[in-house]
Amino acid sequence: MVGCSFAGMELGSLTGAECVEHLRATQRAYNVACAARLAAVVEVGLCAPGSWETVARMEAPDRYSRDELRPALGISAPSAAKVMDLAWVVCRRLPELHAAMAAGELDEARAWAIAHWTEQLADAHAHLICGDVLPHCLLSAEDPWPTGAEKNRAGIRTGSNPCDRRPRPDGSSGSRAAGAFELDLMRIRVHR
Repeated sequence: MVGCSFAGMELGSLTGAECVEHLRATQRAYNVACAARLAAVVEVGLCAPGSWETVARMEAPDRYSRDELRPALGISAPSAAKVMDLAWVVCRRLPELHAAMAAGELDEARAWAIAHWTEQLADAHAHLICGDVLPHCLLSAEDPWPTGAEKNRAGIRTGSNPCDRRPRPDGSSGSRAAGAFELDLMRIRVHR
């Protein structure tokens, strides 16, 4: 069943299995829409100054690129910076994340977690991490990573993590706030 096949149908008349299938279909459609949104964010960020009526692109977003996102999306400057950074990583640095999102298989929260945990790694190493992590993060994963309380038993930590102890760009130290989905890179096999 496809999510749009339920247009006009009362969800209360669906069986449990049909409701689950509808939910998965709408999640896939949402993931595809998020991928398209991130691709559009990158293109807005790449538009050269003065290109309102012309097609001119920069090689990478500059520090003012996110200023275009604020009024377009009605978000704050910090939110615009976060969205621009995520879009650049997902669409350009780690395109396998964007491909999985565009296929409806990966949600933005997990893409953000992977992008976050690989931000200080070399590109080649980040691609290795994606290769190991993505199969467990997909909507149709045969061996999905557990969520909730099971995360701690499986070594997927939410909270203090040895990988978190690296100095921050502002020079401070300490652990980051726990996210909705964080990966323990110590458990991921990166050497083949």
